[in-house]
Amino acid sequence: MDMPESKSLSALLAGAFVMTMNATVFAAGCEYSKWGKNDERGAANYITPELVLASSR
Repeated sequence: MDMPESKSLSALLAGAFVMTMNATVFAAGCEYSKWGKNDERGAANYITPELVLASSR
């Protein structure tokens, strides 16, 4: 392996490491929703037809 390939591989591995660590840190700070573990809507659960109508006025 020549020098440019070695640097590219090192950069790739460093990037993969940083991305993995970021995912771990961000996941640790997440709290479960009051609507359950698999909730994907979050605060959008608070949107009601009445709120949508009121905001359109």
